[in-house]
Amino acid sequence: MITNQRVCKTEFINSDNVCQLLKIYVLKDFLSKKVGYKLQNVLLAEAISLGKKYIWLSVLDANQKAISFYKKNSFIEIGNHTFAIGKKDFNFIAMKKEL
Repeated sequence: MITNQRVCKTEFINSDNVCQLLKIYVLKDFLSKKVGYKLQNVLLAEAISLGKKYIWLSVLDANQKAISFYKKNSFIEIGNHTFAIGKKDFNFIAMKKEL
């Protein structure tokens, strides 16, 4: 669910009218049922109803399946960043979609 109470700005998009997709996880047994696609469509419709212009997300650069999914659904790469979990740094790709 997207709330209109929190501004989800990112250094990669110069707009106040943006929201962030935090996570969509789908169990492997349900991937062929297009559950991720359906969840994404509900989320995007909610963002549009809240008047958002862009949605952005970060995806682990090693997660090629997710990157391909988002690219197939009109997200484009807009930058890279790292995130530390414990003592290890992970590389992420920031992606956006115009709504």
